[in-house]
Amino acid sequence: MLAMAFFKILTLSSDPTKQTEIQIALNVILVFVTVVYVIITNLILSDSKKSREIDFKRLQLETFYLPLHFALTSMEEFKKPSPELDFLFSHIYLGEGDVPQLLIKYADYKEKKNLSDEEVGELRTNLSTKVNKDIEIIKKDIQKLRNV
Repeated sequence: MLAMAFFKILTLSSDPTKQTEIQIALNVILVFVTVVYVIITNLILSDSKKSREIDFKRLQLETFYLPLHFALTSMEEFKKPSPELDFLFSHIYLGEGDVPQLLIKYADYKEKKNLSDEEVGELRTNLSTKVNKDIEIIKKDIQKLRNV
């Protein structure tokens, strides 16, 4: 199409009465180039969005979920103040769903001792289950985004 438009311009450029047809051919070229530019820009933006989503999911996983999982499986108790707990609370915004609220509740109740050991254990199990589930979901999301 582009070659046809150029050919039309070349054949008409020698005839001064054909200026309208030359302008039409130039407009066709301009529209074609613009459409190609829009398509390429859309592809670049789509790829950039996917890359940002992967980066955010990795940040969630590496900065919040994996340290929380480690803390839940290796630490007997959450003790305030502790560097591990301070680190988790400084990145709590990366948590999804109920996880941030459960972490806050668990840390607060452990400190205040206003729950029985059984209730705290149940809260810890619930938090651990949700964290493990979120870790698997995030890993699947990252894999899916890479394959798309």
